[in-house]
Amino acid sequence: MNSVVDVAVTKMVSDETPNVGEIVTYEITATNVAGNATATGVEITDLLPAGVTPAGTAIPSTGTFAE
Repeated sequence: MNSVVDVAVTKMVSDETPNVGEIVTYEITATNVAGNATATGVEITDLLPAGVTPAGTAIPSTGTFAE
């Protein structure tokens, strides 16, 4: 049997049309949906939209966060 990794990434936002000054929360989830092997070395990069300034801290459930 061949080892398979099938990573799916989803991104959710708390408010798609916020007003200036409002706080928006992003949630990014990576899942090995159909894989039968451990996904290693996975790196996900997500850039903030123009005009958005980080106002808090990321809380990764697994992995790390870099600004």
